[in-house]
Amino acid sequence: MALPSQSARSRNPSYGPRFTVSRRRPRRGRARLIFAILILIGGLTAIYFWQWGGEEQPTDPVAGNTDTSREQGSSPSDADERPVSRPLSATNIGTTPDPNNSGTRDLVMGQPTNAGNDRSTTPDPIAVPETAPKQTPPAAQPERPASDPVARPGRDAQVQSLIASGDDLMGEGRVIQARDAYNRALHHPRSAAADRAIMRTKLGDMAKEITFSRRVVAGDEMASEYTVQSGDLLSTIVRREGLDVEWMLIERINGVSANRIRVGQTLKLLRGPFHAVISKAAYRLDLYSDFRDSAGNRLYLGSFSVGLGEYDSTPVGSWVVRSNSKLIDPAWVNPRTGERFAAGDPENPIGNRWIGIRGTDANTEIEEGIGLHGTIEPNSIGEQMSMGCVRMLRPDIELIYDLLVPEVSTVMIQP
Repeated sequence: MALPSQSARSRNPSYGPRFTVSRRRPRRGRARLIFAILILIGGLTAIYFWQWGGEEQPTDPVAGNTDTSREQGSSPSDADERPVSRPLSATNIGTTPDPNNSGTRDLVMGQPTNAGNDRSTTPDPIAVPETAPKQTPPAAQPERPASDPVARPGRDAQVQSLIASGDDLMGEGRVIQARDAYNRALHHPRSAAADRAIMRTKLGDMAKEITFSRRVVAGDEMASEYTVQSGDLLSTIVRREGLDVEWMLIERINGVSANRIRVGQTLKLLRGPFHAVISKAAYRLDLYSDFRDSAGNRLYLGSFSVGLGEYDSTPVGSWVVRSNSKLIDPAWVNPRTGERFAAGDPENPIGNRWIGIRGTDANTEIEEGIGLHGTIEPNSIGEQMSMGCVRMLRPDIELIYDLLVPEVSTVMIQP
């Protein structure tokens, strides 16, 4: 009986006779030789393409390749002038990208795309190797003081210069020249809404002091002095002097009663005509004189809040004050209900003044019954509650009544 060790060794194919091992050894050697040759060929090919193939690739630094123009000795500024496709923020290094500009933001993260932010995908488009000559930074520009109006962002330099000039002239007491500068700033085509609001305030305050008061300022073409003569009435003075205002305005600005003027008394006369421009969007009436500033713009004198027609029914377009249409304490009949209100009735919805207007363009000449009037509902100012007319508070409509004259004063209603 054979031993287990003898029988197992003779039948186990994993061991096998010795001659089997000697036959496989040459095959391994040939495989290793072929493998070594392939590695050598692959290495030589890689060296060739690494050394010579790179010159055929694009040199745009945004694409991640080396800019060979810098290696050949040209300055960084020369390379930066090439028309390459770059992110918008790449040209604004050192500044804060505009958050409203979608071209300067990372579409994935929603963060500003600063140069070199994501080096795993796009290299710094204007990064300079340490061995290259460094660019000389531009000379620092002096910063304007915060109080300098020209330095304010979003404001036109010419407009701000006019405003600054007006401020200086006011400080010198040259109010007529200051008014001219402010008025030009108000009408400047590049004047911002904030600038126009400031100018309306300044010019409105000036008008209270130098136009609608007894003060006569030298150089003001609208105003003059008059010495009362025997037989004068305010109405005759206004008509004889061709003032284009109502005689009540002379009474108002001089603080006198028409039946108590005396011979030798000095009165301030104010020359018109005056015009109104109504902005529906702003619920505002702007008052202008027919006199012009040095740039040819009408002189602005003040603004007044208004109420408008319900359901946007106040018609847009150009108008003129209608003849024989101005009434004090008028009687009125409600066209919808037929309800009547007597003259002087404190419950009269149209108040104590009525100024009828006549359309002068294709859009307004077909309109009837439109006018400017007072109201007994102060809360309707700034709202759309009338039947199409323009409502004003009592003191405002009384002043406008004294300023606008029939067939001369115009009213423009804008959207």
